[in-house]
Amino acid sequence: MIVNNHRKHSSFALRHFLAGSCYTPDAAYCLLYAQGEQVEMDVASGEASLLEQRANELEWQEKINSATSESERLRAQAELIKQQAMRKNFELNLEGAKRELQEINALLAELKPMCKHWDADILKMEQAMQRDEWAEELKARAENMLLANAIGIGYDHIATMRQHPDFSTKILPHIRKVGAQLMLANQTQDFKQVETVLTSTFLLPHEAADCNSNA
Repeated sequence: MIVNNHRKHSSFALRHFLAGSCYTPDAAYCLLYAQGEQVEMDVASGEASLLEQRANELEWQEKINSATSESERLRAQAELIKQQAMRKNFELNLEGAKRELQEINALLAELKPMCKHWDADILKMEQAMQRDEWAEELKARAENMLLANAIGIGYDHIATMRQHPDFSTKILPHIRKVGAQLMLANQTQDFKQVETVLTSTFLLPHEAADCNSNA
């Protein structure tokens, strides 16, 4: 489960799965620039939503103050509570968007000096980088197809795994370990050892203790 609430992309994903999906600095810059435009709209929308939210709260407070019966006052109070409960989520979404935009701008500043077409405007850069980016993209696709055939894992999964910074040190050795255990299990028909090398999801401390006691 990839957890990422209150923003479009995590800091890790921005660097490794967005910028990291590109093969040239120029392409990474263009991709992040476009992402930044989307997040800028999210920030503006979030600020507008908070104002609307506050206006709704004030309206329900006014209805509470002007209520002519106890039932009318209670209904207005209930609506006000609902509106106030929603505000926290609006505030977190807005703050998340602001932080994401800051990180995107920092990455753009980091990439700019690396770009071949650094002095071009974004519309020209998007077109100028196409030839170099496509050449590297097609080379990588061929590599991923060869790896997929050799390892026995789908092409799309190989492409994603290679974007992770720990691919060569953690992920690839793990794949080899599991593959070796599967080959041994097929020979011996004893698949219990395979479980010892499989990745487990996170267990809360008391759940982990229960599992160990039942082992």
